[in-house]
Amino acid sequence: MQCKPITAKSPIDYFPFVNTGIYPKKAKLGYDLSMIIETEILLMGTIVFFLAGLTQGLTGFGFGLVAVPILGFIISPKMIAPMVVIYTSFTNLLVLNNAKAHLNIRRIYVLTFAGVITIPLGTLMITYMTPDHLRLFIGVAVTLSAILMSLGIKLNIVRERLASAFVGIVSGILSGSIAVGGPPVILFFTNQEVPREEFRANIAAYFTPVSVAANISFYVAGLLTFETVLYALWFVPALVLGVLAGNKYNDLLSEMIYKRIALLIVFFAGILSILNGAGVL
Repeated sequence: MQCKPITAKSPIDYFPFVNTGIYPKKAKLGYDLSMIIETEILLMGTIVFFLAGLTQGLTGFGFGLVAVPILGFIISPKMIAPMVVIYTSFTNLLVLNNAKAHLNIRRIYVLTFAGVITIPLGTLMITYMTPDHLRLFIGVAVTLSAILMSLGIKLNIVRERLASAFVGIVSGILSGSIAVGGPPVILFFTNQEVPREEFRANIAAYFTPVSVAANISFYVAGLLTFETVLYALWFVPALVLGVLAGNKYNDLLSEMIYKRIALLIVFFAGILSILNGAGVL
């Protein structure tokens, strides 16, 4: 299964780059959006986005953790982050609309501010990384996240707002680089024993402005273009169906079961991304 790029000297070999002084290096994407999208790629992408949306709807997290490492097999990893952020902008709104009655603004405003202002640092980082190095980084970050979330480590945090600022910084950098800023926030909310419905509402509310900020950051860096948006539109139906199904049936499984299933999927997706980046697969 391969993408067949149109050869040589295509006018979109590289996307336009906006030199603002913030991102000094041109964002070289290493792929051509004039590629022929094969049936296998469409099928695999549809399945990935449905499963990622379903996970998001069921748990309130996991969309990027599931989608990002697997998509590295079919499209350039530097294209994945902008695509995933586009999708998460919609999925978070869907989840938030479903759980908004349980939103606790006082718990997330410091977290959100810290996450938004640190996104450009993550975007700056990925403009210097090669696709294979980016796949390795994605795989390590996702796999480590799955392991930490499954261990259930508990910390006694006295100053929650100060801790949430640190969590927001780490999440913002990960969101601005590989679009998987969820794990630090998930671990933090889990540690603080945030109730299930408040958990879903708060994390969706947090990532709504973070996604907007990430979209802006990717656009300034030359990573988010009109062509990327068009490519992303292929998979919107599968994504929406997955999220809506997750929202509808999130009460059917126990919280422990669906979180274990989600973490298992995330773990294996991360391992596959590491193997892919290392050239084993």
